[in-house]
Amino acid sequence: YGKGDGHSGGGDVSEEGDGFQCDCIADDGYTFTFYFRNQPAEKKWLDQGLSPLHSRCMSLFDCFMDEHHQVRFDNLYMSAKFALAAFQHPNKVMVEGVTRSSQRGLPPQVVQADVQKNRIAGVKGTVKAAVLEDCPPLASCQLVAASVYDQKG
Repeated sequence: YGKGDGHSGGGDVSEEGDGFQCDCIADDGYTFTFYFRNQPAEKKWLDQGLSPLHSRCMSLFDCFMDEHHQVRFDNLYMSAKFALAAFQHPNKVMVEGVTRSSQRGLPPQVVQADVQKNRIAGVKGTVKAAVLEDCPPLASCQLVAASVYDQKG
């Protein structure tokens, strides 16, 4: 899970079909809190338009005793909407992680085009970034989307 600074979220404890799956916040081998996926997500988060997955994460954030924790997620969890909701949480959680390139609110300016295998060396390391603007809740802490072309080849 975690690798030092910050926390890792969204770790699957077991494989699909094993019977026990949960979302958790863990760091450096220690599980801080968890939420079993068979438990219904809290209505207060669902009523705000969040998915059950993101609602469970928000419930995990309720366990923090102070503000501005940094939590890393994999691509199943990340979206611009979730990043904004996490920062609007009473504990002002800052999230980061790999994001799928479509339907996640990523600015199109940062999406890297697919490249043929013989051209990967020429684009490897390309960095693109964009800042979400005109979003009052983020006035004090802007949402930045960045991409690095890191395709193995």
